[in-house]
Amino acid sequence: MPRLSILPLLLVVVATPAAAQRTVDWDTRFVFFADNTEFFSPYREGATWLSNRVYTELSYQATPKVEVRLGLTAEHMSGDTAFADTRPLISMRYRSATGTGVLGTLITEDRHGLLEPLEVLQFDVLRPVEYGGQWIERREYWGGEWFLNWRRLNTPTQREEFDMGLLAHVDPLPWLRASGQYLWVHRGGQLFGAGQSVANGRTSALGLIAHDTLSLLGASRLEAWFLSSGPGWLDSLPTGTDAQGTGSLLRASVAPRPSLTLTGVIWMGRGYNAFWGDPNYNSIGLKGHYRKERFYSEVGVNKVWQGASGVSFEMQWRFHKEDRYDTESLSWSSWEYSYRFIGKVPFSARIWTEPTP
Repeated sequence: MPRLSILPLLLVVVATPAAAQRTVDWDTRFVFFADNTEFFSPYREGATWLSNRVYTELSYQATPKVEVRLGLTAEHMSGDTAFADTRPLISMRYRSATGTGVLGTLITEDRHGLLEPLEVLQFDVLRPVEYGGQWIERREYWGGEWFLNWRRLNTPTQREEFDMGLLAHVDPLPWLRASGQYLWVHRGGQLFGAGQSVANGRTSALGLIAHDTLSLLGASRLEAWFLSSGPGWLDSLPTGTDAQGTGSLLRASVAPRPSLTLTGVIWMGRGYNAFWGDPNYNSIGLKGHYRKERFYSEVGVNKVWQGASGVSFEMQWRFHKEDRYDTESLSWSSWEYSYRFIGKVPFSARIWTEPTP
């Protein structure tokens, strides 16, 4: 019995140096994008992006809770005359039992989880790197995230610009989630006016999400959201336009197979406008076009092939319908289409471990 009582203490003593051991890892991700929105409308322009990007970082585990990451990301956009767009990756991450704090390069998986009416899907291609501060909290029955993405400094030639987001959710039942999202886009600064006015765009969303695994449909979700916007990006609004707006969003998805997901979206907007949101949901369109009452619908299919060591390939195909407009992408239908392909290949290796004393 005395020996057995000492055993747990011995295990703790032996494990303590290993838990506090400092390490350096080399983490690299290759991401390949082909994103095509094959239609024009009064709200958005069709565009095609073929992008190849690499993220490579050294990860130094200074303590069990503190990690420092240093590296760079480089992207070559097909058709671009520049060899690559390179940006630094540098951050400090603090991990508690339930949360992660970040200073520097932010964690931006799935655009922080923001709805497309708040932040357009193509940002994961066009703006994959963000800098600032962030806290992510994950509990058993609730969670959330706060982030500050500082995009521009205030100089004699430009105003400062940043985005601040707040997301939270609570799970009152195993199959039900209540969720909220808020995004503030700001342009201003006290040092220099740079010939630009102060502008703010605030958007928020409240929603209920029912999710369960059904016998024939597989993992299924039904989401109902109410969104609001205002006061708007003030100096970009057409004359006489109401800066306040609302919208209702209904989303559904089923996964009859683990790698196959079918999706559907219905949107009804009334003067809604989000500066970073998908223009399909906005009342303000191109060249001063404005339509207060908006209707938008979408159906899609997502197929994912998952390989060994985290290698994946995803195909997304969507059909879109905007109000009563026929954008002539499909001459035989009033529906339009878009698609994207995403390939991801990760690589990780430990290159240094602190010698054990």
